[in-house]
Amino acid sequence: MRKRGIVSLLVALAFSASAETACICGVAPRVDARHLSERMDDFLFENGFAAFRAYGPALALPAPKGQGFSSNGIDVFNKGVGDICGAKTILECLKTRVSYHADNGRCFDSYTVGPGAGCGGIRRRAASGNWLPHGNWKSQRVIEKTSERAVFELEYETYTMRGTVTADSPFVRFDVTPKGEAETGIAWGPGLDVAASRGHEGTQLVDLGRGALANAEKASGTYTAVVVDPSAGQPQLSSDDSGSLCLFVAEKPFTYYIAAAWRGAGVFPTDESWFARVRAFADALKDPCGTRHEISTMTTQERALCEDMPRIFGHCASQTRLMLKEIASSENPYPERLDVDGRRVNVGVYGWTSGFFPGTLWKLYDATRDDDFKSAAIDYTDRLFPLRSYSDNHDIGFMLMCSMGNGKDLAPERRAQYEDVLRDGARQLAKRYSPQLGMIRSWNHYDFPVIIDNMMNLELMEWASKNPCRDETEKSMRERRALDEIARSHADKTDRNHFRPDSSAYHLVNYDPKNPGRVLNIHAKQGASVCTAWSRGQAWALYGFTMMFRETGDRRYLRRAVGCADFTVCHPAMPEDGIPFWDYGAPGEERDASAGAITASALLELSGFVDGEKSRTYRAFAVKELIALSSPAYLADVGSNGNFLLMHSVGSKPTGLGVDVPYNFADYYYLEALLRFKRLVKP
Repeated sequence: MRKRGIVSLLVALAFSASAETACICGVAPRVDARHLSERMDDFLFENGFAAFRAYGPALALPAPKGQGFSSNGIDVFNKGVGDICGAKTILECLKTRVSYHADNGRCFDSYTVGPGAGCGGIRRRAASGNWLPHGNWKSQRVIEKTSERAVFELEYETYTMRGTVTADSPFVRFDVTPKGEAETGIAWGPGLDVAASRGHEGTQLVDLGRGALANAEKASGTYTAVVVDPSAGQPQLSSDDSGSLCLFVAEKPFTYYIAAAWRGAGVFPTDESWFARVRAFADALKDPCGTRHEISTMTTQERALCEDMPRIFGHCASQTRLMLKEIASSENPYPERLDVDGRRVNVGVYGWTSGFFPGTLWKLYDATRDDDFKSAAIDYTDRLFPLRSYSDNHDIGFMLMCSMGNGKDLAPERRAQYEDVLRDGARQLAKRYSPQLGMIRSWNHYDFPVIIDNMMNLELMEWASKNPCRDETEKSMRERRALDEIARSHADKTDRNHFRPDSSAYHLVNYDPKNPGRVLNIHAKQGASVCTAWSRGQAWALYGFTMMFRETGDRRYLRRAVGCADFTVCHPAMPEDGIPFWDYGAPGEERDASAGAITASALLELSGFVDGEKSRTYRAFAVKELIALSSPAYLADVGSNGNFLLMHSVGSKPTGLGVDVPYNFADYYYLEALLRFKRLVKP
């Protein structure tokens, strides 16, 4: 393979140049994570140094549909440039029938996985010494994707692994959680293929003190590495029956890192330069500030919020424990709000807000790892199983994604059950879709009403479209793709018809079911006027279009999300603390903490999709809102406020329902925003 004298300069420029000029409405991505159904269910993840592939269920099918190939080994694409070209290269080669194994000058596959671990596949060995079988991933999902960072999850038969890929490091993080009870005597750990029979012969670095393995292949110039996080304990070295080196860990769940690069790119011109990078990374893991966002780089407000996190989560945990005691014997188990007399209003399984309290419990478990919250979350989530056959409410996305959507990630033992319910729920939501209008019906009165809130329910459909069931068939594959088409169609029509020129959102648009595309009338509903923006509706719009960009990569959705954000953060009636009045046309009236919490969560995600001053502005505004919400002005004293977390939300002022009271959705999005901030500064 030829070297490229200019390549190292190109890579350096790709990492250092400002991406603001790369494309409008955001930046050119420097990472990628995506499902490649076109390439037999490969899952690709990529940074500027290398692209990787993990194999999905389609590849394991017998020929001609598949190749009968079963492996959890991780494949490597060599890269001669720093831009993101892995998926594009594969798709172009499939279309033109050109081999992507040939050096095309940008990104090519010269790596062989076969029965080996590849670069970081998990190995398992029984107490008897026999190596246990390993297969392809069963399901995948992209959790978060910005221009600089992507988070994804791959579920295998016996474990789940969450990956995090960032732009400026060759190292990809994996958090591995075994499924069910830990099997006695089973040794676990990542492997690194060094078998000469598959072309991996080279010079190895084996440093157990650092928990590091690395290989520098002689023939191809491919560099690979595996590093075990110190939290897993010092690993033990073994060699499996495929010729892969393995690092078995003492602690489970565990975290490890993989990395790859190519000598021909010039960034690591010698084997020793690669080994030095691996050693430096492993050493930095022992110092948390070595690989995480250093607090000195934060703004003053961010530092203050970061340092206040233990108090905030402790406060919220104490308040929620009291709530659990209060509602233990309630006939309707899900606390929604307080009424005007200060009495708690609970709802049953079919209330549109039923998913928020289980979601709050899951968020608190995520924040504290207190098993009491996990047990309570499972209890309140399991009671929602009847929703799998419920189609009388467009809010099924709220009800299921906030509960089971969180539960499947935080309770591996419940994952299969929760995912089955989520798929069923998406099918029920699809029943409310009109192919003639291309939209999902919201309420059951009016002609064909669509409210801006409905954007939030599209996440359920997008999730189901990307996560096949265990026994995938051609029919179920077509159904999955249809869910994505429904979600995109609804978002497209909403983008077209539900906004004023300044990107402020209408609450309700009523369509003519007999004349597709015809709007009969527009209603203010929970807003003050059809001419002004209802603040929670504006927050739903901002959050919904940000989510749809994350799920689809369609930049039209990003443009709309940016428009919604700019309307919000620049509005002349916005109070100094960033918590809006219940309607942007009602300055001086009640604030809406729920709108502030939803906005903060959405802006934190959106800040990763844009660059430069916009990114800093959105992030700073969200932090300002979270500081305000965490102050005595909004965060209730423990034992007060009906044991809800936040005070001062508004349900529907025009109808007098829930004005200046706590609401469960305010609590849920407040905790979500705090966790998003925490992961943003300490990924």
